[in-house]
Amino acid sequence: DKTKALVFLNKLAKSRDGESAVYRAQALVQLGDLAFSDSQFAVAQRHYQASLKISENPRVSYAYSRIAWCLLNLGQYQAAEGA
Repeated sequence: DKTKALVFLNKLAKSRDGESAVYRAQALVQLGDLAFSDSQFAVAQRHYQASLKISENPRVSYAYSRIAWCLLNLGQYQAAEGA
């Protein structure tokens, strides 16, 4: 269920011991997607931005596009154009 997924993804996103940076980045993107689907756009934006701080993130383009959508939904139209 969604609660279990959130617990697992949060744990993975915060993990530093032996976990691949790729998995951490993907967990952050998934957390962003879950927040976005709940219309929690500011929370989603923070997760996507955090994923971009991980150089091994395989979903950089996706994260940038989702940040732009978050900004649009938050009414920050000019910022979305630059995202």
